[in-house]
Amino acid sequence: MCGRIPVIEITMTVPGAIEVIRQLSLSLDAEIAVGAGTVLDSDTAKQCLDAGAEFIVGPAFDPEMIAVVAQADKLIMPGALTPTEVVNAWKRGADFVKR
Repeated sequence: MCGRIPVIEITMTVPGAIEVIRQLSLSLDAEIAVGAGTVLDSDTAKQCLDAGAEFIVGPAFDPEMIAVVAQADKLIMPGALTPTEVVNAWKRGADFVKR
């Protein structure tokens, strides 16, 4: 893919988002990473991972969600507002932190 980033993020605000992730994960080329965005808790993160999500993006720092995603050996990018939240997210195993 010349000049493209092979990533699709389905936010949890999309109706039936988890099923959309499942269908995309089954039907798209393995070179395209399908992930979940606006994930608010560890239970939803687990459902997204079970549906085939390769990464999870959350709007806030949630240590339990980081642990669930890290245990599945997938990428996690929680949100953080303060420098303390950023550092805590890294210490808990976040791959990236969005501010």
